[in-house]
Amino acid sequence: MTLRGVWRFGIGLSKKALLANNLGGFADIVFGVRDISRFSVLYTRLGAVAYTLQIYYDFSGYSDMAIGIGRMFGFRFLENFNHPYTARSVREFWRRWHISLYRFFRDYVYIPLGGSRCTKIRWIFNTLLVWFLTGLWHGASWKYIFWGFAYGVILLAERRFVRTDESYLGSIFGHIYTMLAVILLWVVFRAENLPQAFAYIGNMFGIWTCSFIGQDFCFSSKILPYFWLQEAFSARISR
Repeated sequence: MTLRGVWRFGIGLSKKALLANNLGGFADIVFGVRDISRFSVLYTRLGAVAYTLQIYYDFSGYSDMAIGIGRMFGFRFLENFNHPYTARSVREFWRRWHISLYRFFRDYVYIPLGGSRCTKIRWIFNTLLVWFLTGLWHGASWKYIFWGFAYGVILLAERRFVRTDESYLGSIFGHIYTMLAVILLWVVFRAENLPQAFAYIGNMFGIWTCSFIGQDFCFSSKILPYFWLQEAFSARISR
């Protein structure tokens, strides 16, 4: 049990120190620029993907460390992440991402309000309220409120219009659509404010820039896969 705990803690520490911190350094460079139109379309997309990976390795790394420490002392904590980026719907994504937070709002807010076992209007109200509170839980800012509200709208639309397709092509389409929604909303989550978020997303689709691919992307796409290796090596020889 102790060895498993040490191993799990080491996995979490590696996620945080080697992956999340270095991906976050690149994401900070891209999101830290006020005039986002100076970047090419692919460069801003690369920044969004970097943050998408950073926030996963950050949160799941901390969870792994907590689970590992618990096992060292004989406690068994529940898993908090279950491969969320393999989800084929946004609803499935939230069942796999930050599971403890999802269950808390489901069990202590959504179900006590009546859940889906009520009138359609009340169900819509319950869903939007839960996701409004989820956004507010992350911070008292309009960007977090918008982020949570947007997820509420998407989940309502999925429940109403999207039917599960278990075929191979259906799974691929569901995964692509889910990751597109997740990445775009991570941009909102990471941006300093809503205007910057909308400007960033616009640049990802070529609205604010005339450059689809530039030197910024060519350079970063080559060094990004090795960025964390360089940092890990530097940290090792500095000891």
